[in-house]
Amino acid sequence: MKMPAKLLEVLPESYLIVLVLLSGFNPPFSVHPLVLIIAGIVALQLIFRNAITGIMLANSFILINLYMILAMLSELSEFPTFNSAAAKLLVVGSLIILTNLFIAGLMFFNYYKKA
Repeated sequence: MKMPAKLLEVLPESYLIVLVLLSGFNPPFSVHPLVLIIAGIVALQLIFRNAITGIMLANSFILINLYMILAMLSELSEFPTFNSAAAKLLVVGSLIILTNLFIAGLMFFNYYKKA
């Protein structure tokens, strides 16, 4: 029974590290240095588990995803009619953003319990 609970504690940070590394990856094998710094900060958070830093990291992730909702809606408004491409943008974008918000909420509540 302890394995799923332990997995839920490290899932948000692990997901965030993978997400950050994938966002800064360029195909031949080049990673932007700023992305490595951000991934290092999240990895340090995973190791030390500081509650205040975890809440700040979760809130930042939530705010970034709220901004991405606005960016998706702005991109959706550029379609002259609601066609299959617009529907695909809405469905896939919403699933990605909702997954990110779920992970950020999980991270927030994990650290909120510790604070």
